[in-house]
Amino acid sequence: MGKWNVSDEAERLHADALVWDNIFPYFDYYFFSQTMSGAQAGLFDPKYAALKQYRDAGCSFLGLTIAGARSNVTETMRIIATNRSFLRAHADEYQIVTRAEEVLGAKRDRKMGVGFNFQGSDPLEGNVDMVHLYYELGVRQMLLCYNVRNAAGNGCHEPNDDGLSQFGRAVVKEMNSLGMVVDASHTGYRTTMDMLELSTAPVIFSHSNPARLQPHPRNIADDQIAACARTGGVIGVVGFDGFLPGRKAGVGALVEAIDYLVETAGIDHVGLGLDWIYCEDMFRQALRANTVAYPSGKAGDYATAAEFLGPSILPQITEALFARGYKHADIHKVLGENWLRVARRVWK
Repeated sequence: MGKWNVSDEAERLHADALVWDNIFPYFDYYFFSQTMSGAQAGLFDPKYAALKQYRDAGCSFLGLTIAGARSNVTETMRIIATNRSFLRAHADEYQIVTRAEEVLGAKRDRKMGVGFNFQGSDPLEGNVDMVHLYYELGVRQMLLCYNVRNAAGNGCHEPNDDGLSQFGRAVVKEMNSLGMVVDASHTGYRTTMDMLELSTAPVIFSHSNPARLQPHPRNIADDQIAACARTGGVIGVVGFDGFLPGRKAGVGALVEAIDYLVETAGIDHVGLGLDWIYCEDMFRQALRANTVAYPSGKAGDYATAAEFLGPSILPQITEALFARGYKHADIHKVLGENWLRVARRVWK
């Protein structure tokens, strides 16, 4: 056993692979840490704790969510500035990447590549021109609606979903034109189908699991999975217990979701989007405080332990896939090469 407590073959395979986790919620903890001081703040600061955990787990590229639902332009610009400054100051460990080949370059240089994404289009504040500005600042991926309705369309927890708005359609077209990946996670069924039909570039579900295995409005139906694959997109499996088969956060449940997606969409359309929230107590507080975005009952059920699979699970995913008989080349695809293919097709 090596440093990751997996078999020697799985260790070599994992170290060799491009390991890409497409979604790490970064910005909520930034705000939380600002209310603390001293040693207490350090416990919650993702720059010093979580990013290192990803590096230690062999992660090659990490998608940082820096803004999203209810974010405004002022807050978003401040977070971009702060994080770009931090990452420049730690350039021996991390590299902001905006082109696909830079991901491979960062791995060769023993750095972890990082990219910026939005979980929701609220940072645009209704202005399509902001897409271009954020793209220039390094944002390469954006989902349109986080659980509820906004100017672009409808979230997955809206009782009525009438699809993309005219503004939403303009945003998708602008993202296609610039080279920003269109993300359909958290978004209502009809709105996602509009996105998948309208987009001229691959559309992804950055962090969504199959609804057939675990019914939940945040999970996606087989026709959404198939439509995503037809665009050339990828579905990232998410490690939140409530979205996993059996509502349990474990490697077995995660790999069961991977198996199902491979069978339904094909090996070229499955990736990782763990959506790790390392301060689970904080997330539980958010669930209780915002019952609109996180409803109970038929609209959505978050009455779970609210447990997440974090970066330490990455080598175990490699070992589990190997143990199930996946070929090395196919494991490489799931771990990161499928996301890289989308980046090569979309980023400009």
